[in-house]
Amino acid sequence: MSRFIWAAQARYDRGAIDFAKTDSNPENVRRVMNVLSKETWEYLLPLRNAVYSYEEFLVAVSKFPAFCGEKGTHGQASALSDDEMCKKEISALFAHAIQATGLKKAGTTVPLG
Repeated sequence: MSRFIWAAQARYDRGAIDFAKTDSNPENVRRVMNVLSKETWEYLLPLRNAVYSYEEFLVAVSKFPAFCGEKGTHGQASALSDDEMCKKEISALFAHAIQATGLKKAGTTVPLG
């Protein structure tokens, strides 16, 4: 399994991502930048550790070209635009992160500035 995961990852280094939304970025990174701005990232994740920056998220996205890079092929997903599908993928990722960190507990609030 780990060989499969390694083979699926593209090999972009941090210098390969242009954070100014240029055409030189991989297509999936450009799509993520279009549907999730840095401002929205900061708003949604105020309690994150500083190492989990928007820029590092984009670097991680670049390593998985299928993330926000594939169109849905079954059922209702096939009718979604690429941007709509990407929003669903990002939402699913955040839902898993919330589940894994325990911030799903009733009564948990996130202080917003």
